[in-house]
Amino acid sequence: MQFIKKIYKSISKSKKKNLIRELKYLLEEDFVYTYPEFSLEFLEQKTGADQKLINQILLSEYQQSFYQLTRTMRINCLKQAVKNTATDTSLNEYTFICGYSHTDAMLRDLKTETGLDFDEFCRYTRNVNDRVERKI
Repeated sequence: MQFIKKIYKSISKSKKKNLIRELKYLLEEDFVYTYPEFSLEFLEQKTGADQKLINQILLSEYQQSFYQLTRTMRINCLKQAVKNTATDTSLNEYTFICGYSHTDAMLRDLKTETGLDFDEFCRYTRNVNDRVERKI
């Protein structure tokens, strides 16, 4: 870990700022975490930065590792998809929309992130959304 911190500190501030800006754009505006091929290697190819450096920057900027951040962003994507789609949308469609290759991986991440199974999550998310809309 000390080695990674040394690499992170040895990069110029302008290069670090540019990499941070590029990563934020890819994650927050281009939504690359919804791509099934999304990985540290994918980000390395997109940015030209080393995977360890990317993970260190994500830890610094988001206080989460790459894998934690990916899980969080994909579950937030699922939350938005549940709010904005019909109730008859299939589990496979949600899996695809949120960038998962396998339904089991999405369900495991959902349980880890929220403590809820898929049906409970959908009911809760829609219920909260309905209450907010009624207040407006």
